[in-house]
Amino acid sequence: MQVDVNVAILAMSNSSRDSNRNTTSSYVECPTLQETGKKAITDEYPGPRYDWSPREQGIILASFYYGYLLTILPGGYLAQKFSPKWVFGSGVFLSALLSLLTPTSTAMGVTALVTLRILQGLSQGVTKPAINAIISRWSPKLERSRFSTFTMSGGLLGSVIAMPLSGVISSCSSLGGWPTVFTFFGILGCIWFVVWLYFIKDSPLDHPTISLSELQLFDQSVEEITTKRRDVPWKDIFTSLPVWAVIVAHFGSGFGFLILFTELPNYMENVLHFNIRENGEISALPYIVQAPIAWIASYFADHLRKSGELSITDIRKIFNSIGNFGPAFAITLVTMSGCRPKLVVGLICLAMALNGFCYSGYHVTHVDMSPYFARNHPRMEQRVLHDCIRLHNRWNLLLSVCVCREATLGY
Repeated sequence: MQVDVNVAILAMSNSSRDSNRNTTSSYVECPTLQETGKKAITDEYPGPRYDWSPREQGIILASFYYGYLLTILPGGYLAQKFSPKWVFGSGVFLSALLSLLTPTSTAMGVTALVTLRILQGLSQGVTKPAINAIISRWSPKLERSRFSTFTMSGGLLGSVIAMPLSGVISSCSSLGGWPTVFTFFGILGCIWFVVWLYFIKDSPLDHPTISLSELQLFDQSVEEITTKRRDVPWKDIFTSLPVWAVIVAHFGSGFGFLILFTELPNYMENVLHFNIRENGEISALPYIVQAPIAWIASYFADHLRKSGELSITDIRKIFNSIGNFGPAFAITLVTMSGCRPKLVVGLICLAMALNGFCYSGYHVTHVDMSPYFARNHPRMEQRVLHDCIRLHNRWNLLLSVCVCREATLGY
């Protein structure tokens, strides 16, 4: 739901093209690619078309992030105060309902569509802090890089599916064209919400079928939590150099990532002249490459941490540096590549692949630096005691007493 409009907008707008000459009126960087006829472009997309200028299209694409930015900090507070499972799920569910309303709001005008996209951003802004709270509770220390990377890379895999699918649906009259894109993902989001509520638990202690051996995997992390409620040290947070280092790294990586994430389909169509179906497929390629690289990097990060060869700080700095400076170098080469689509696409894929190292860099540093405030769990002691009673009923008395004693002392 975050990425579908990036591709669908190519079928929603007709202002960037002069349909009489079948040439671009605003983008002339690579006209020879269009003249070769190898990349046929069609304006005959099903569904209504709107005369949006490039500026209006940019506002529509950016409006999601206006709302997204506003609820990141409140999302962290809500996830700490209430159930992160419900905060995350509710954010996605609200976004799904708004997705169903997208065709109607589009027909009402640019202002209505921008307002709806801002509301979608507001609803999805709570998801990352909420999922960080869940990650901090469900990831043992020595598996944290892999756990966080696999979880966060779900968004990449979603883009790999959503971009080509959006292109296919938008260009197919039998599927209803671009309005079906938003309806489909909206319905899918509502179905997902029901499944999420049924299967997901806030912490291992809440899970009804967790085994003793599984629960013991989390005992190595319990010393990070106490039953005493703490106030968030805002002054210490905002005067901490390491915190600002994470903010700068996050901003730098996020800026480049979101520029590509949002504008790549537009660039592929209006500069390199790929048609909408090719566009969806090619725009997904960088994320296809990034996901496995991120997984491999996370494995090595956890291996280095487990071996003790490098400190956790050094590991995060090394992987974050590769994930930020590597893409910067690759994107710089794109500006020197001229009108060579294969080389441009290859360099963009290289940039996104190297960016995958960030998932073992700044992405997981939030939890490393302050695990308590990422995983604060009200009434944790009562949950521990409740879990001990359950273990007592399921396992022999000796094992139950040992686990309860260790867990209670840890908390």
